Formats: sequence, C-alpha cells, structure tokens
Amino acid sequence: MKKFTSMIIVAVLLLSSVGSAFAAGNEVKSDLVLTKKQQEEIKQAKMKTESLKKKWESRKGPKYHGDQKVSNGVSIQAGYYSRPGMFLVTLDTASSSSSAWAGGHAGMVYSDYYVIESWGNQGEALNGVNLWPNDWDTRYTHMELRSASDTTVSEDEQAADKAFSYAGNTPYNINFFYINQDSSFYCSQLVWYCFYNLFDIDMNDGGAVWPVDLTESSESYVVYSQ
Repeated sequence: MKKFTSMIIVAVLLLSSVGSAFAAGNEVKSDLVLTKKQQEEIKQAKMKTESLKKKWESRKGPKYHGDQKVSNGVSIQAGYYSRPGMFLVTLDTASSSSSAWAGGHAGMVYSDYYVIESWGNQGEALNGVNLWPNDWDTRYTHMELRSASDTTVSEDEQAADKAFSYAGNTPYNINFFYINQDSSFYCSQLVWYCFYNLFDIDMNDGGAVWPVDLTESSESYVVYSQ
C-alpha cells in the first residue's frame, strides 16, 4: 500500500505539470571542471549521438521488432508495446541543458502508464527521479524501446522496482562521470545503474553513460522503434 500510495502522489504532481514541463526553465547548473579526457569523451559522444540521430531520422515509419523474452511472442505486429524493466531512449531531446551533455534522454518502463525518468531541465519541482507518463510513442518523433539481453522478465521487473525506489526522493546528478553511486542520477545513468547493480550487466562503454551507449550496447536489443 505504501508503494502504491507514493506512486499516486508523485503521479498526480507530474501529470498536473506535464503540459508545461517540457518548456520549463530552472535548469540544474553545473560548475564542474572537466579534465581533457572527459572533454574529449563528451566531444566523441556528441558526434556519435548526432550520427545515430540522423540514421533514426531516415527511418520509414514505426517498427515492432519483437520481444524474445515473451513466450509465444506478442500479438502486436506493429505498435508501441512495453513491460516493466524495458527501457526507452530518444535522441530528440536532452535530459540536461548543460553544454557537457552529449544529448538524448532515457527512462525505465515501470508499468503500462508510467516511465521512471530523471530530468535536470524541467524546473525545481520536477527535476530528479520521478514518474512520467508512458507516452514516448507520442511524446517523441524518434525513439527506441529496448530490453536487456541477458535478464528474465522477472529480473527486468526487479530492475523497474529498483528504479522506482528512487522516485520522488533522488536529485539529478550534474556530474555525468560520477556514475557508480545512487545518491543522484541522470537519465541514462539510472537505467544503467539498475541493471549493473542488480545483475552486473554493463551497458556502458566507459566513462559517463550516455543514452547512445544504451542503444549501441550488445547487452540490449530493440523491441520497438520509430
């Protein structure tokens, strides 16, 4: 009951604000001093993100690729489908307005109705880890729904529950290279951390965890794309 009640409280706050949230200000600011190695990584990550974004933009229509973990498949041949513990990635927007951010956004599916996301540019009341509507197929022009490769459906649900445990009480992480901790999260770090901490599944290629890393990792597969 405590879990359900807290979900409703957070959801009411978010849904009442979602209409204006994506144009909100009050961004989390970072005065971090980056090393030359970190600066170079950000540069390379931005280039990789922009390259993949162009490929996504050339796609023709949505495509349902199939979910290999569901016995007998899923009856949906084309369309948006999700289950707890899947994760979403878009390159259309940014979870932070910081110039150090490589671009894109990610979130963990919690249910048919909610995605757990961490924002740093939605205003003070909405920044950090919170529940957001599971409407990525209409919220973004280009996105992917993915699943970790080497987990069961039950383990994916555990990852979703872990992400949910941070909702409403965990701030945004402005240090994109400070990833192996759970006192604060940025969007793709949250997804990465839940699978890495629970199952030692590493979807990062080193350094900061960018949204593009989650899509290019051999530890995940695409279920739906548009």
